[in-house]
Amino acid sequence: MKKILFTFILILSFISYVESLSFSPDGRYIVSGNILRGTDEYSMEAIIRIWDTETGQQIRSFSAGGAWGISLVFSPDSSKIISVTNWSESTNVILWDVASGKIIREMGSLGAHCGGSSIEFNSNGSQIISGSWEGTVKIHDISTGREIRTFSGNPLSFSPDGRQVLSVDGNIYIRGNTIRLWDVSTGCEIRTFSGNFASFSPDGRQILFIDGNTIKLWDMATGREIKTFFTGSSVFTCLFNPDIRHIVSRHIDNKVITKLWNIETGREAITFSGYIVSFSPDGKQMLSVDGNKIKLWDVSTGREIRPFSGNSALFSPDGRQFLFSSWDEGIINLWDISTSRVIRTFSGNSALFSPDGSKMLTSDDDTIKLWDTATGKEIAQLKH
Repeated sequence: MKKILFTFILILSFISYVESLSFSPDGRYIVSGNILRGTDEYSMEAIIRIWDTETGQQIRSFSAGGAWGISLVFSPDSSKIISVTNWSESTNVILWDVASGKIIREMGSLGAHCGGSSIEFNSNGSQIISGSWEGTVKIHDISTGREIRTFSGNPLSFSPDGRQVLSVDGNIYIRGNTIRLWDVSTGCEIRTFSGNFASFSPDGRQILFIDGNTIKLWDMATGREIKTFFTGSSVFTCLFNPDIRHIVSRHIDNKVITKLWNIETGREAITFSGYIVSFSPDGKQMLSVDGNKIKLWDVSTGREIRPFSGNSALFSPDGRQFLFSSWDEGIINLWDISTSRVIRTFSGNSALFSPDGSKMLTSDDDTIKLWDTATGKEIAQLKH
């Protein structure tokens, strides 16, 4: 499912480890969710901390109760956080107010037994969609906490405008071969597709769905299939390039193979070993990783622009720079695309840009640091 925020996992120590770390959509806050271990495996507590992005100072901290794991999701306006904590076979969902750190509503499990990866806000933050181990999709109203819709299957995503939902039959263990498109306001099924994965285009006008070795493109306005891509091998997943002129398919057959397709011609534009880790915001360039090799590609020509050594890469929000790093070296490089050179290096193994790109978070085994991207100056260390 599409995420509102980016999250990465860090192991900090035996006593305390961070499971969720991200910027708020407006860039004002950093939120972390970490698990404090007690003397045994049954005495663990989930702690949520909120930090000021400008200063790096912690502004509040509160407990989400006993838990073995925690996931956090910001509302689109950054005013609320949903925490999903897992304890043994139970799940607890809480809606928090960011400004006060107080609980707005305890929402129980919502049937979300597969954790935070199955919870998502709609585009205006008025509803959340959740999925369960058993294969049900539920939509709750944020203002009342009431369940307003229940659908069968596993949730895939809200449409960008929040009016439709895609689900796939089956449960968390086994996916079926039927995709369903639902109307959120009426709860009615609009259409079914044969396949086991689907996604909306960024503008919500089209849907991609996988059916065996083929990818099909469907037009929302006309209800017609407008293109079929014959891939020649089983498709694991597919997605739109941000330019909505290309799609990407991933195939696994002894190794990971990625293919880029031109939507207008229906033809395969690029095939390479590895997988795409980041598109530039305009969709004109992309970064791929294969083992310890990173490649920068020109999407329109299908040409490899430049190789790099590393196994992690990420474009900046403005697309002018990107980060690349190697987990073994503990060095993160900031590459400037216009000058084709490394303009800054940081210590760490993982990194994350703020939504406007002005700040960065980096982490190594036991330290999280906040940086000013333009100057390379360390703003603060986030202590847990």
